[in-house]
Amino acid sequence: MRFPASSAPRAAAALSIALVAAFWTAELPAQWLEVEAQSFLGMADRSGAPLAVKAEALSYSKSCPKAFFRSTVVYPQGFDGGGPVDQAVKAKADQYYREGSGMESFMEQEYEVYEDCERLEDTYYSNVQSSPYRVSPKTVSVLFVDEGYTGGAHGSIASQVMNLFSDGRAIAVSDLFPNQARSLQLFWERIMRDSCVGHDTVPSFYGGGQCGTSLPLPDPLKPGGENLDALGGAVLTPLGLTIHLDPYAAWSFAEGTFTLDIPKNDLVAMGASPGLW
Repeated sequence: MRFPASSAPRAAAALSIALVAAFWTAELPAQWLEVEAQSFLGMADRSGAPLAVKAEALSYSKSCPKAFFRSTVVYPQGFDGGGPVDQAVKAKADQYYREGSGMESFMEQEYEVYEDCERLEDTYYSNVQSSPYRVSPKTVSVLFVDEGYTGGAHGSIASQVMNLFSDGRAIAVSDLFPNQARSLQLFWERIMRDSCVGHDTVPSFYGGGQCGTSLPLPDPLKPGGENLDALGGAVLTPLGLTIHLDPYAAWSFAEGTFTLDIPKNDLVAMGASPGLW
C-alpha cells in the first residue's frame, strides 16, 4: 500500500507522536514463492491450497514523514479451518509482523545519518512470502522467505520452515528418522554427493569442508536435533524432502539459494518413516 504524498504528514501530525504504523490485512488466492521449476518446491501438487492472508505495515520517520519502512507478510490460512495448524502458522506470521512493523527508531537513525528525505523514501523493507504444502492428511509444511533491505551493498534473504502434524506439533528429526544414528549418516552422504557437484566445498551450513575428502557428520546432522529445520531448511512436500539453504548458509550471496531434493522413496530407504507421507 502506498499512501499519497500528502497523507503521511497529516497522519503523523494528527497523532502528535514520532511514528505512524499504518496496516491492513487481506485474503488472497493461494500463493507460492517463485522457486526453481525443477525443484520439488515448484513441482509439488498445489491443488486444494489454503488462502493466503496479507498483512502490511508502514513505519515512519518522525523527521522525514514521507519516508517509511514497509513490512509485508503473506502467509497461508485454511489448512484446518482455524485449527491448530492455522494457529501455529499465524503465530509465526505474527512474529514476522511484530519484528517488521516496529521500525520507527531505525528510520529515524537512518534520517540522522543521511538527512535526506528523498534518499529514504520507500527504500527499506521486509517482504515475507510463503509457500504452503499439504504433504499428507497427517502433515503439512510452510516455507517462509524474508527478503529485505536495511542498507549496505545488497539486500538480505532469510528463510524459516514449519513442518507440522495435523495437531499443530512440529515434526521432529526423530519423527522423520526413528533410527537417527544410521539414517543421518546416509542423509549426510547424500548431501555431500549432490552438493559437491560443481563446488569445491560442501555448504557452509554443514561446515564448508573440502569435497572429495572424508568429512565427519557435521553438528547440524548429529542425532538429537529437534525440528526438521535443524537439518538445513528441510521442507517436506508430497514428493519427498527439499533442503533449502539461504545464500550465506550455502556458499555466497552471489551464488544464491541452494536447494537439494531427496525423493520420498530414497528417504524411506534411508530409514525415514513412510507414515509422514
